[in-house]
Amino acid sequence: MTRLIHAVLFSWATLAVASDAKQQPATLPILNERTSQGCFSKLPAGAEPVKAKSVFISGGYCNEACLDANKTVAITSPDGCHCADTYPPESALVKDTQCNYPCPAYPMEACGGKDPVAYSVFNTGLELVVDNDDGKTEASTTISSITPPSTPLSSKLPSTTTDGTTADEATAVSTPTKGVAAEGTSADSTNGAQSTPSATGTDVPSAAAPRLSSPVGKFVRMFKVFFS
Repeated sequence: MTRLIHAVLFSWATLAVASDAKQQPATLPILNERTSQGCFSKLPAGAEPVKAKSVFISGGYCNEACLDANKTVAITSPDGCHCADTYPPESALVKDTQCNYPCPAYPMEACGGKDPVAYSVFNTGLELVVDNDDGKTEASTTISSITPPSTPLSSKLPSTTTDGTTADEATAVSTPTKGVAAEGTSADSTNGAQSTPSATGTDVPSAAAPRLSSPVGKFVRMFKVFFS
């Protein structure tokens, strides 16, 4: 009978302690001190579990384990303890009343929640400024790996003139090739040679021929007519 009474009293005490388990309100981080940062519905990316028996789990125990691992964030839950470098996403912040599960090693303190699942998050005091895991780091790392091309695309396209032809085509039309120029010069030379008359013996009057148009010539003609 005495054992039954003790069991009932222990059950009532356990229920009373469980009902008193509270999430510590969020405060500003303090260097070298553990401070609560709120109750969250999910873990941050890269959170690492701490191997420890559940009976030892409490906010203080988890904080010491994360300090030994050089982590800035300690997280407690019904499943145990996690350490991380960032807080969970801001969108995962929930009411403190959802973190109501008593820590096994210190039932007066809440270690997250079970239904729904929640996590009690602490700053270990190692660093005062800690970012939330909102995916900003991953996104910024992917647009910077994309390097723009060294040569602008516009410099690789041919320029066009007002009539729609490219600059290379216009240059080819306006500048004659050497073969065309040589052919035109040869034709002009040939035509010039054909149009220039050659000097022959019939074209040039002889110096010994009589000049009948002179006064002496007229006299000779009259003399010939008179004696004929």
